[in-house]
Amino acid sequence: MDRKSYEIRVQGRFDPGWADWFGDRELLEEEGDTVLILRDVDSSAFYGAMATLGALDRQLVYARVYDPCQRRNHEEN
Repeated sequence: MDRKSYEIRVQGRFDPGWADWFGDRELLEEEGDTVLILRDVDSSAFYGAMATLGALDRQLVYARVYDPCQRRNHEEN
C-alpha cells in the first residue's frame, strides 16, 4: 500500500490530553488552529484521523500531503 505523510489543519485548539488519542502523531498549535502531522501512513490511517476529527466536530481548514522541506521553508519566511 502507498504510504505518505499528511498535514491536517482544523480550527481551534486541542487540550493537551487529546494528543494521546492520536498516538505518536505530532500535534502543533498555529495561529489558534491545531495542525496534525501524520508521517508515513497508509490511506486508512489518514481517513481514520479525518473521521476522528469529524466526530470531535472540528472544522477542517485543510488536509494535504505533507512535505517537511516545504513546511520548513514556510516557517523561515
